[in-house]
Amino acid sequence: MQAQTDTLDHFDDAKIIQLDAVVLKGKNATDVQKLVAFYQTNQAASLEDILSRLPEIQMVRRGSYGMEPTIRSFSSGQINVTIDGMRIHGACTDKMDPATIYIEPANLQTLELKTGNTGMANGSNIGGSINFKMIEPSFANPNKINGSIQSGYQSAANTFYESFMLNYSKNKWAALANVTYRKADDYKNGNNEKTPYSGYEKLNYAMSFHYKLPKAMLLKLDYIGDDAFFLGYPALPMDVGYASARIGSVTLQKTSNNRIKSWQMKLYANYIKHFMDDTQRENVVMHMDMPGTSKTSGFTSNAVIQINQKQRIHFTADASQTKLYASMTMYPENEVPMFMLTWPNNSRTQLGIGATWFLKPNKHWDLQVNSRLDYIQTKLLTQEAKNHVGIFSGNIDGTKEVAKNLSVQASRKFTKGWRITASTGYVERAPTASEQYGFYLFNANDGFDYIGNPTLKKETALQTEFSVQKSIHKTHIKFTAHASRIFDYIIGLRDDNFSVMTPGANGVKRFQNDGNAWLVGGEGNVILKPSKLFTFVNSFRYTYAINDEKTYLPSIAPFKWISAVSLQKSGFKVNAEMELNAAQNNINIAAGEDKTSGYGLFHLRAVYSFTFNKTVLNLQSGVENIFNKAYHEHNDWGNVLRPGRNIYLQLKLSF
Repeated sequence: MQAQTDTLDHFDDAKIIQLDAVVLKGKNATDVQKLVAFYQTNQAASLEDILSRLPEIQMVRRGSYGMEPTIRSFSSGQINVTIDGMRIHGACTDKMDPATIYIEPANLQTLELKTGNTGMANGSNIGGSINFKMIEPSFANPNKINGSIQSGYQSAANTFYESFMLNYSKNKWAALANVTYRKADDYKNGNNEKTPYSGYEKLNYAMSFHYKLPKAMLLKLDYIGDDAFFLGYPALPMDVGYASARIGSVTLQKTSNNRIKSWQMKLYANYIKHFMDDTQRENVVMHMDMPGTSKTSGFTSNAVIQINQKQRIHFTADASQTKLYASMTMYPENEVPMFMLTWPNNSRTQLGIGATWFLKPNKHWDLQVNSRLDYIQTKLLTQEAKNHVGIFSGNIDGTKEVAKNLSVQASRKFTKGWRITASTGYVERAPTASEQYGFYLFNANDGFDYIGNPTLKKETALQTEFSVQKSIHKTHIKFTAHASRIFDYIIGLRDDNFSVMTPGANGVKRFQNDGNAWLVGGEGNVILKPSKLFTFVNSFRYTYAINDEKTYLPSIAPFKWISAVSLQKSGFKVNAEMELNAAQNNINIAAGEDKTSGYGLFHLRAVYSFTFNKTVLNLQSGVENIFNKAYHEHNDWGNVLRPGRNIYLQLKLSF
């Protein structure tokens, strides 16, 4: 698939990974395309596997599934994760179900990543955004069924992966359906020991229907369902007995050759259910269960206006409402069960407008201005919820915030493929529901109960980013440096005025605005292709973060470097890879962190593809962590060791 571009498309500095055809496109299409196998190591790779290999993203791991993505160490409350621009909020107070857990690569066509002050298109934030675009049915082969069937196995956790996709079109309509099933046992770590409570089982299914209307208009109906029957979390005191997502949308889209190049309007709704329990755990002091729900509905609308050959404007308007509810019931032996709300019934209503202006004054310069304004209102919905929050705060009437975002970016192209890009901006984000209304949320990493604070101020940041890149036929290089000055930094601080609720907890922390902080770092990619047979890929990242008291910020991953060399001839490709993580000694002891040792891993992968009778057969195999290294990353809660040697085999038939 070729990326469709016009004279201004290379203005957008987003990194876009096209998952359906395993092709990448974006501003740096040539070098990014060469990274596809680097990001998606095999067809069975989960969305979390793909995200973790992007240099801008680090994952917080609490279990084998449900890892929380962060962008340049900005956490989930500081970034936006959307699906086709749709907001989706997990139903777990312990962040066991980020939005990424409910979607599969098979559901998606592209993955769009924007960093820092350029990531405000789908909502105000200070860390950037990830937007997943759902896969679309194809009209290319009318009256024919096209699709694929996949099956795979991985040895470390005795994991089975099954997936199929079907596409059919006729005249004015096209339909696509896909199903993915994953099941894993407890995995073995590098010490050849099984990791208890690390298995999972889940089923994902999606459908998409498109109908062509008159005047170049298109009607889209999309649906994603996801059911997890058991998700183990070895770093937490509880697992997930059941989790489900129902995500649906209706879209009307129009394209034209007039000044309004495209226009789109989407209505959507999603419903998330999440049930934590400890019934599978042994030696539990007191059994408890923690159900939660998240209901979101809204609309998004956007338009692209071509002013002339040198200017273009993207407009966005959206609104949404999210309702959250979570509770905990404790069952003390021979006593009456105890009940409380952990997310007292609350809602967040958001109204936003944004615009991005692109200008190309000449063949050397590209200019871009991004702006966004959000009105955000939170409410407690029941008297019971107000009673809970009123125990710790007099502010039970909700909050109203206006979040303002503005950034400017300039790019200059030089001779011999060199380009320099610089951006700066001011961004804001409102506190999350947990930060405002969380009621005794236990954090297993530091052992504290957390209480929300409805009087929190917005977290704001001044940010700048500078990148240098070179792109010619055989060499593609990009280095990026970034810095953020964060104001009214939100973090949980110990408060000895409160008593613990969780048996054995170390104390109580309350979310506070704790002064200001700095976060600086960089990442880069280097791709060398000395011949038609060989390709060398290198990727690295580093982040350093402190507050004004010179205390290190928590959950900051250390330096990481991945280097790979691939040999490709005809339908055969073999890839050897080295992954190095430095030690992390810059830790926040108050957040429950300890020092993390460095490690090195080695992987070997092979792919063979051939065609027979118009059917494409793709066979993949490999060995990850060849030397069975026992290791964990800095942001792995509880220092739980990751999988040891893993041998995988994957077969895909496309027809």
